[in-house]
Amino acid sequence: MTKIIFGTAFVRALNKILSSNPELDKIVTDKIEVFRNNPYDPTLRTHKLKGKLSGYRSFTVTKNIRILFEFTVEGHALFSDIGTHDEMY
Repeated sequence: MTKIIFGTAFVRALNKILSSNPELDKIVTDKIEVFRNNPYDPTLRTHKLKGKLSGYRSFTVTKNIRILFEFTVEGHALFSDIGTHDEMY
């Protein structure tokens, strides 16, 4: 199981998304649980990012929502941000 650390910017962005779309709560929770069990589960479409986000990775929550994260030296996943594809990239 992968240990997940929720960064403050991630928590702030998640609260903002859930306040306007409460129905996403279960979807986000379920996807995070899939990630916790296997960060490379094919349903997540986890991939490395390039350019200004080099060093980060992201995975798909819904068709348009992504979670931005990076692996720490200890091997934990630090969730940095969540948002739409256009907001993130």
